[in-house]
Amino acid sequence: MHKLTHYVLIFSLTLLFSVVTQAGELSGTALVKDGRTFVINGTVVELYGIDAVDIDQVCHTKRQKEFSCGHVAATALATLVRNVIVTCQPEGPPEPTLKAICQGGPMDIAEQQVLQGWAFADPETGDKYRRAERAARSLNEGIWKGRFDFPWDWRKQHR
Repeated sequence: MHKLTHYVLIFSLTLLFSVVTQAGELSGTALVKDGRTFVINGTVVELYGIDAVDIDQVCHTKRQKEFSCGHVAATALATLVRNVIVTCQPEGPPEPTLKAICQGGPMDIAEQQVLQGWAFADPETGDKYRRAERAARSLNEGIWKGRFDFPWDWRKQHR
């Protein structure tokens, strides 16, 4: 297949599967921006109820070695949404960023990101994800293996 034809076919299929359904639900292929945010059909979506380290945040392993935990968190989210149609139900007003509860098939994407240790239950809106956070912490999953600043604390120092 000719390379240009291949890209046109992929783009067409992406548009076909990127639709806004009834009741404001958004559905389509997700392109990841960071550990809690992606874009579906041009709409920026932030996972409701969780927070994740910023893309440029640095953390430390238990042996004090620096690593780009923000990039690792984004990669973990990209793995969760790869090859699935993501369906998001908005929570609250869409401005400035649409916050939504999103599914990848039967999977709650935010819950999986927290369970893997690459996101946290949001202190204000994350009651639904607190159990997953406790599990990740007790099992030393993801970011819990080392030393880090919670994203809301890190932003106060760096923004």
